[in-house]
Amino acid sequence: MLAIALLVTVVDQWTKFLAVRYLTPGIADAHFAQSGEPRPDRDTRVRLLSELSLPASIGYFYGTVLEPCKPSTAYCPTVPFVDGFWNWRYVENPGAAWGLLASAPEGLRRPFFYAVSLGAIGFILWFFRRIGDGQRLLIVALSLVMGGAIGNFIDRLHLAYVIDFVDWYVGRTHWPTFNFADAAITSGVGLLIVDMFAQPEKTRVSNHD
Repeated sequence: MLAIALLVTVVDQWTKFLAVRYLTPGIADAHFAQSGEPRPDRDTRVRLLSELSLPASIGYFYGTVLEPCKPSTAYCPTVPFVDGFWNWRYVENPGAAWGLLASAPEGLRRPFFYAVSLGAIGFILWFFRRIGDGQRLLIVALSLVMGGAIGNFIDRLHLAYVIDFVDWYVGRTHWPTFNFADAAITSGVGLLIVDMFAQPEKTRVSNHD
């Protein structure tokens, strides 16, 4: 379980780093702000990203980049991936899924989400110790939920919001923008439901034998 959860967390954080690196001017602007140089034009920032070392970029991501699309002059493009269905679009979500509690006061919202995230992780670890070795589907499901919860919790710790970047749409109707952690949690919950309905069948087979 820990191996799967760790993999989900690493992939989630890596994809969010890429979203900030390529969909916002945040990392380039942080570099120029630290060096004291004037803010360059977009072409210069793009060139800088290709030259800036990976450790330095990651350092800016976890250090000084905050709300990179907030300035009115920030260039934060929407990049088509599958025409008519899928865009890459940087979004900062201070709430939960679907933007729940996004408008709540920060003094209430942040402690609430910290408590919920830590509570969910703690419950999964507690429950995992009571799972039999043969319940592989349940183990995978809980691992996905745990990895996603950790990934979004890391965002809240150093940013106070969650980075979303996957934009699905049909026509003018858009699915709420989400990230890899959200996809892992949703998949995990789906597998939990499948396991819940499959469990009675397993019990009947066991009793028959």
